[in-house]
Amino acid sequence: MLRILCVILVYCILSACSITNQTPAARSLRELGSTDGCTLIKTDEINNASFGAYPEVCKERAVSEMKNLVAQLGGNSYRYQIIQLAPCLMGGTTISFEAYSCTIR
Repeated sequence: MLRILCVILVYCILSACSITNQTPAARSLRELGSTDGCTLIKTDEINNASFGAYPEVCKERAVSEMKNLVAQLGGNSYRYQIIQLAPCLMGGTTISFEAYSCTIR
C-alpha cells in the first residue's frame, strides 16, 4: 500500500512540473495591444484542469495550449483574458482568447 501511495505521489509531482510544449510557430506569436491591421480568425476558450497544485502551473499550461491553437489556425497574434485562475484540481484555469492574423510592422 505504501508503495502505491509513493508511486501516485511521484506521478503527481512530475505531472505538476510538466508544461505543454509549444510548437515553433506558437513560440513566435505576439500578444496584441491594438488590433489595427489585424483580421480576427477565431474567438475561443480553453480550460486546463490537468494535474497540478498551483494556479500558475495551470495558467502556463492553458497559455501554451492557446498559443498552439492560434498557430494551428494560422494566426500570428493573439489577445487573451483569464476568466478563472485556480489550482488544476479545483477547476483549473480558463482563458478566453482571440486569434488574429496581422500584418507585421
